[in-house]
Amino acid sequence: MALAALARGSKARAQSPPIVSATIIDSARPNDTNAGPRGPLRAGEFNMVGQYDIDWLLEPPLQRLLDHMAASPTAFGSVRFFHALDSGGRANTIDDDPLHGGIVWPDLGAPMNFSRTFDALATLTARGLAPFIVLNFFPKAVSAHAATPPQSLASWKELVRRFLDELAADARFAPAMRDWKFEVWNEPNGAPFWRGRYNPQYFDLYRATSEAVVGAGHAIRLGGPAIVYRSGTAGSRRDVDDFLKFVSAEPNVKCDFISLHAKGSWSSRAEPEFRTVIAAVTETAELALAIDRARFRGMEIINDEADMRVGFNVPYQSRMDERFAAWMCALMIAYDGLSSRFRTDGLRFLAASDNANQQLVRTAFDGRRSLCTRASGSARDLLKLPIFNFYEILRLLGDRHGTILAGRESLFPNSDLFHAISVADTHVCSVFSIYPQASTEAPRTFSLTHAITDIPWSRVNIARFRIDAAHSNAYSAASEATRNGQFPDAGETASIRRAQELAVSAPIESGISLADGKFEEAVTISPYAIVTYWITPYIADRPADPAWIEASVEDDNVILRWRPNSEPHFYTYEVYLVAAGELEGVLSPVPLRSAMWVDTAPPPGMRSYAVRAVSASGVGSNVVRSDPVMVGGR
Repeated sequence: MALAALARGSKARAQSPPIVSATIIDSARPNDTNAGPRGPLRAGEFNMVGQYDIDWLLEPPLQRLLDHMAASPTAFGSVRFFHALDSGGRANTIDDDPLHGGIVWPDLGAPMNFSRTFDALATLTARGLAPFIVLNFFPKAVSAHAATPPQSLASWKELVRRFLDELAADARFAPAMRDWKFEVWNEPNGAPFWRGRYNPQYFDLYRATSEAVVGAGHAIRLGGPAIVYRSGTAGSRRDVDDFLKFVSAEPNVKCDFISLHAKGSWSSRAEPEFRTVIAAVTETAELALAIDRARFRGMEIINDEADMRVGFNVPYQSRMDERFAAWMCALMIAYDGLSSRFRTDGLRFLAASDNANQQLVRTAFDGRRSLCTRASGSARDLLKLPIFNFYEILRLLGDRHGTILAGRESLFPNSDLFHAISVADTHVCSVFSIYPQASTEAPRTFSLTHAITDIPWSRVNIARFRIDAAHSNAYSAASEATRNGQFPDAGETASIRRAQELAVSAPIESGISLADGKFEEAVTISPYAIVTYWITPYIADRPADPAWIEASVEDDNVILRWRPNSEPHFYTYEVYLVAAGELEGVLSPVPLRSAMWVDTAPPPGMRSYAVRAVSASGVGSNVVRSDPVMVGGR
């Protein structure tokens, strides 16, 4: 059945729930004693994405996806992946993974060869992305089958230690690897990833890995068990309980974080249940503190496959539209709230999705789980999905919480309206999102009076970013034929590209005077929408001039990339076509937050481009011109 037809049959969309009115009053002062989350807010706890096989990171579709990610610095922080220790294949999913052991260590008499793994690591680090390395799947020298534990773990320990030693000896990785995370296996509490017993065979593996890491003497972060966690089931509770007791009983075992996989649904047909992804990590935290409060104080609890539902190769329309973005935004706000709730014991709650599997995408908007879809027959010709713009929202957050002065009774967990107020020395950011807590509930529209008080600047700039059915949404901008998998023509692709970027609901207001440091506005938030207010001080500082990385022809398009600006007051880029030495017109939408633009199927001939950065106060950098490129031959 076509994805568009599935949408028409959706129960949630067929209902017309009532509009709910509420008043939310925030303060830009950090939260000390009032209601609402307190302490730091760390966008980096939610900016990881996942890719199944490390080998794909070196292939053209993923290279272009990584370029798009790198063009939005701090929106994306890390990439989690498998097969670091048995690289040499390109599996799409576990269903087609040969588990043949790769090329790293084919037999005990052969030298270890991490070259392909290191090339993949370098393609991440060169783009400012940190590897999250899952230590899973055995090479042939360790086990005859990549998912079957060997009788002796001596060779495994030798492999792990050599891997860390060679990382530490490589100047590209040594300074940063202490901040990377290394996870011991993936879903060891059941097939097909692990063909042994969870207890004790996985615990034996974890202990051996810890011994290898400690023996190597390199400061890295090690954790696990990355188990399948079906909230509310005795088996999942037992599995996490067993791991926590194992770690508690063996204080020499290194454990820097606890990981698990709690999805909205473990069925590829059922709609996601939001409450399950909250309950799973809450249960884990409560068990950890009950078992050994001292041992687990300050621990990170990471749901590193917090997807809407299982089956990332099974088409699902909600991945294509605004609902996936709303899911991740609501999850970010809820997990951040848990970090505040458990702040006395220093627990932090992190969430990530397995949504960098660009190799799965076959047609336009085909429903497979990735950040982008395809615009044409070329697997590297990409269009951003609305989920990409959730990560753009992370760039806008402050580093600590403001204070919710009034209206908390109207917010999650009391409703499906999620809200966070965050502040930094350089800006204030207020985020709202709507997502139902249960699949049987239809999300409501909220009509809000929203106020922010105690803003410390007398003149400000106000940007209203929005992700919904009409904003920041490539899926909505596409024709019905394209939404059903047909590749768009060049004209439609160009139109979709203008609609795919994080958008505002109205032009930015620059230099607005605030009375008594207060901003107030009425706003209506529709189901599955994200609304973000970004308030910055009005300043006359000019942003840095962009520096060109690339202007090249690829798949009949021109790929334009430049080094991203890092100023906190940066607002947008403006990309120009240059004709006869003059700026002819702005090609890109406003705002364009990404330091990358694709000029779709331009006519043949020599073309030149220029770009400038513009601050939230409307101050522009110098216009910087690219080298000319030849389109369509010589």
